[in-house]
Amino acid sequence: CCTDAVLEIKCPASCANPTIDEAKVRLPYLDADARLKEGHLHYAQVQMQMALVKTTRAFFVVSTNVDINVEEVKFNECFWNTAVSEAEEFYFSHIFTEIHGRELLKKIDDANTMCICKTPKSGSVLRCKLCNVAVHLKCVKLRRTPKTWVCSGCKLAK
Repeated sequence: CCTDAVLEIKCPASCANPTIDEAKVRLPYLDADARLKEGHLHYAQVQMQMALVKTTRAFFVVSTNVDINVEEVKFNECFWNTAVSEAEEFYFSHIFTEIHGRELLKKIDDANTMCICKTPKSGSVLRCKLCNVAVHLKCVKLRRTPKTWVCSGCKLAK
């Protein structure tokens, strides 16, 4: 009989009393024919909803107190593929690098400012000749700075 569909209903408070024909001028997501504009975020929202539930049609409803407009929107595969590609590009260029870059910078910053005892490096500090980790002399139970020193992590790795 009928295939599954998505239903998106908008009841704009700013257009509670006019007819749809009167309201379409004030609603940025409707065109002159009171149809959903493809360039508007609501169009992307409806396309995403269809993609997520794996259906090919949606009903976009705009309702006022005196009128209702029902539009059937078809799944636009070209639009969706472009949107997914742009979202992935944005995520991996900005969000992913920000999240993981910040973690990496914190580790580097911690390594440069913290001893193994988790307190800031100050006073007599010793650096491993292999990995450059820095520690307080007292944290590795030394009284004098040796000419060269290798941390226990690097010794175990040998």
